[in-house]
Amino acid sequence: MSQSHCTTTSRRFKHITVKERYQIEILLKEKKRPSEIARLLGKHKRTI
Repeated sequence: MSQSHCTTTSRRFKHITVKERYQIEILLKEKKRPSEIARLLGKHKRTI
């Protein structure tokens, strides 16, 4: 049995690294806004 995948509408999601997770944790503790953290890390704000 084969499984077909529609590649025309697929999205490419990227994982964040453990290092980035620690950076996010530290920046959140410093009361940084998610949008500012995203800008600093070069990620979309929804990733944060």
